[in-house]
Amino acid sequence: MLISIQNFLNSGSKNMNVDGSSVSKVFTYSPGSGSACITGLTCLLKDDGTSSFDKFGAISGLSNGILITTTISNNTRTITTIKDNADLCTRFHYNQFGNSAVLSILSVATPEGFGNTNNVFVGYLDFPSPVILKDSDSIDITIRDNLTNIDFLQISCKIIQD
Repeated sequence: MLISIQNFLNSGSKNMNVDGSSVSKVFTYSPGSGSACITGLTCLLKDDGTSSFDKFGAISGLSNGILITTTISNNTRTITTIKDNADLCTRFHYNQFGNSAVLSILSVATPEGFGNTNNVFVGYLDFPSPVILKDSDSIDITIRDNLTNIDFLQISCKIIQD
């Protein structure tokens, strides 16, 4: 059994701080051929500025949000929609949200260069039952607002493979 972390990609890019307001940007993971057992998602968000639960990072709450879906055997189902920091904290329920100084005290490892004044969210959404993807099945993250003013956003999936 192999456990790996796979980034969601859009045209090879994992950076989700994009403008999806006029044309949605879809970031996808699919096993291609074979299968994958997805046990959860990890989210990392960094954004300077004043944040609160009704904002997304430090920008205003999102109008359309970030849509997370699965497509299995051509059947698309919604996992969740995220529109603000409160949604991040309740969906990615194993989390830490604060500046790097706070996260350091809590022993949460964050990438180098965040600094002590940056707002950081690190969270994990654990699936109660694994999502099994085969061949062209996928999990998709659809950005439906302008996130270009967010410093950093990346979501990845935890995969167990035989």
